[in-house]
Amino acid sequence: MPYKKLNWILLMNLNTNTNIIESIEIDRVIAIREHAISLYKESLSKAAEAIEILKTIPNTNNHFPHQCIEDDLIDLQYPRNTNDDDNRTRFELWLDRKIWKMFIDKSGIKTIMSNKQIEKLHYDLYDMKSPIFNFENALSTFTSLSANKADSFKNGLMDALQSVSWDYKSNNPRYLGKKIIMDNAVSVRKYSTRFNKTDTVNDLVRIFCILQKKPIHEFQNSVGLYISDNVRTNNKNFETEFFIVKWYKKGTMHLLFKSESLINNTNDLIAKLFPSALPPL
Repeated sequence: MPYKKLNWILLMNLNTNTNIIESIEIDRVIAIREHAISLYKESLSKAAEAIEILKTIPNTNNHFPHQCIEDDLIDLQYPRNTNDDDNRTRFELWLDRKIWKMFIDKSGIKTIMSNKQIEKLHYDLYDMKSPIFNFENALSTFTSLSANKADSFKNGLMDALQSVSWDYKSNNPRYLGKKIIMDNAVSVRKYSTRFNKTDTVNDLVRIFCILQKKPIHEFQNSVGLYISDNVRTNNKNFETEFFIVKWYKKGTMHLLFKSESLINNTNDLIAKLFPSALPPL
């Protein structure tokens, strides 16, 4: 196989080019994948040989000792519900999923995507029809993601705004004002209180981080999860990096923006991407 490298560029915001994967040796990963699959299939052959040897044990009285191996391997060998053109074992499918996830995570593409977009990307690459990881599929996938980066960013912003600042009559976002009021943000039950808008808040914070050129929060350190933790402990007034938060028993939450300049920059971006956007009420 010829030596191949990919240099992929992704626009992290509307004005800045950022390398997301530089000179990744795709051929090396593919070679390791193919070698691992070859060893795995050899091991299956050895396991089949062991099964036949165990079957020669006399007087087993229907205990079938060979089944201990068959039971251990059946999940990996069992036919999958997929199209006839894909004859990969479960091991190969799981391996391809892991490799796709590794490269997607390294690429940084998810930093400009909303939670909705990320879920679709996961479905396309990690479900039962996950594509084989080879050079052609990798090149096609990341070339497409890079070519559509501007649309991904715009759609990510649209997803972030639809739950917090959207005019459904015109199907356009409203400009952000001094605060956002979210209905049904909190569910108050007899023994528990839950925040329902974790992904919504994280999508909005992702846009703020991009505009301020800050690192995107991992979920375990996300603003949405921090709000959720405070809601669960019944803390009704607190602050985060971008918001002053207040919520009420009826389930409404108010997010007061702490930075006027950040909101102005966000509104400038909305005006650029959505020229028909309406002013706030």
